[in-house]
Amino acid sequence: MAILKSRRWPQAFSSLASHDFRWFTVSQLASTTANWMEVIVRSLIIYNLSGSAVVIGAVNVSRTFPSLVCGFIGGVLADRWDRRTLLTASQLAHGCSAAALGFLVLTDSIRIWHFVVAAIIEGIMGSLQQPARQALIPAVVPREHLMNAIALSGGIWNASRTIGPTLAGGAAAVAGPSAALFLEAALYFGAAVATRRISPMTRSPGTSPHEGSSHRPRSGEKRKNNFLEDFRGYRYFWENRIVGWLAILAIVPVLFAAGHRILAPVFAKEVLDMGAGGVGLLLAAPGIGAIAAVFIVAVSGTVHHKGLLSLAGVMVHGLAIVVYALSDRLWISLTALIVHGFAMTAYRSLNQTLIQLNTPDEYMGRVMAVHAADRSLHPLTGLAVALLADLWGVQAAVAASGAGCAIVALIVAFKSRVIRHLD
Repeated sequence: MAILKSRRWPQAFSSLASHDFRWFTVSQLASTTANWMEVIVRSLIIYNLSGSAVVIGAVNVSRTFPSLVCGFIGGVLADRWDRRTLLTASQLAHGCSAAALGFLVLTDSIRIWHFVVAAIIEGIMGSLQQPARQALIPAVVPREHLMNAIALSGGIWNASRTIGPTLAGGAAAVAGPSAALFLEAALYFGAAVATRRISPMTRSPGTSPHEGSSHRPRSGEKRKNNFLEDFRGYRYFWENRIVGWLAILAIVPVLFAAGHRILAPVFAKEVLDMGAGGVGLLLAAPGIGAIAAVFIVAVSGTVHHKGLLSLAGVMVHGLAIVVYALSDRLWISLTALIVHGFAMTAYRSLNQTLIQLNTPDEYMGRVMAVHAADRSLHPLTGLAVALLADLWGVQAAVAASGAGCAIVALIVAFKSRVIRHLD
C-alpha cells in the first residue's frame, strides 16, 4: 500500500497517511452521499406520482430481497475477483441507473415501475458493493491504523446521512427532482473514479490482510475451487469460532435495535406527546452519540481489551434502548438515544476491527458479506417489532428489543471465554 511518510497526520486521522485510504474515503463519501440522496429524492418523486406512502414502502421492499440474496454471492465474488473492479462496476451501475431515471423524469416519461426495476438492480449492485468495500479497508491501511480507519469509515457514513438528504432536497428545490438525480449520478461516477485511484496490489492466498495481502489474486493465478465450493467457504464462521461469535455480536444487536427508528413517529405522538419536530429529534439524537464515538475511537490509538469492550458496548446499547422505551420524559429519551448511538458505533468499530484482524484475506469478502447482512434484514426485523407493538404496545415492544441486545451480549460472554479476552 502507498504511504506518504513525509506528511504527519493527527492521531484522529492517522489512517489518512495512506495514499490508498485517502482515495478510499473519497470514494466512500461520494457513494454513500449519493445513496442517501437516492432515498430522499426517489421517495419524493414516487409520492408525487402515486400520492401513497404504501407505494414508497413497496418500492423499497423490492430492493430488500435481491440485496439479501445477492449479498452472500457478493462476498464470494469479493474473494474471487479484484475488489476494486467489483466496487467500481457497482458504482458505475448505480450512476447509470440514477442518470436513466433523471432522463425519464426530465422528459416526463417516468412511471412507478421504472423505480421498481431500478430498486431491484441497485439492490443487487449494492449487495455486491458492500462486501468489496469493507474487505478493502485492511488492504489499504497498516495493521496499527486499522481501528482508526474503521472509525473514520463509520464517521463518513454518518456524515453522509446529513449531507445526502440536504443535497437532495436543495437540488430538487432549486432545479427540480431530475437535477437531484443527475447530481446523484455524478457522485456515483466520481466515486468510481476515486476507487480506480487505489493502487492495484497482489494477494497471496492464506495470508492475513496485513502480511503483504491485498485485494486481487496474483496475475496468472488460477483458483482451485469453483464458485459453489467457494460458497461453502461460509462454513468458515463455524470453523473459526472467534469470527463466528464476533459476527453474532455484529449482526443480532443491530437487528434488535431497528424497531425504535421505525416506531419513532409513534413514540413522538403517543408516548412523548410531540409532533413532527419530535420525530426529527428522536432520529437525530443517536447521530450525536455516534459522532462522539467516532471521534473517541479515532483518537484512542491502541485499545486493549477490545473483546470485553465490545461486549460492554452491546450491553449498554441494549439497556439504553430499554430506558428510552420506558421513558415518558423527553430529556431522558434523548439522553438514552445519544448513549445508544455512542455505544452502538463504538462497539461496531471495535467488533469490525477484531473480525478483520482475525480473518485471512482469502475469506475477507465472505466474512464482510455476513457482517453487512443486517442492512438487508432491517425492514424485516422492523416489521416484526411493529407487529409486536400492535400486540403488546409500542413501549413494551421496543423495551423487549433492547433487552434482546443485552441478552445476546450475556450469552456470548458466557459461551465464549476467548471473546472476553480478545485484545
